[in-house]
Amino acid sequence: MNSVTAPYDECIKYLVDNIKLDPHFKDFFFWAQKNNIPVVVLSSGMIPIIRALLEKHIGPESKNIEVVANDVTVKPGKKTINEKDGWDIVFHDDR
Repeated sequence: MNSVTAPYDECIKYLVDNIKLDPHFKDFFFWAQKNNIPVVVLSSGMIPIIRALLEKHIGPESKNIEVVANDVTVKPGKKTINEKDGWDIVFHDDR
């Protein structure tokens, strides 16, 4: 991850603009909601990126999807994740 130095908000924007979900996921999600079946995303990705992708492709209802994944934190010596080289991954199992 040290090779990615872009501010985190720029990383999210790039990924949201360029990643597509399975075309059937949205229909599956709404079917699951209608049938009271919980949907959980288990990923080795990062929660803020997954949330941004779900929001774009599903809409506000995506808040009903549980996401189990890694998170991000501000790197030591930085003020925010949204500055160059300002973020680091926090692995789910290390929390």
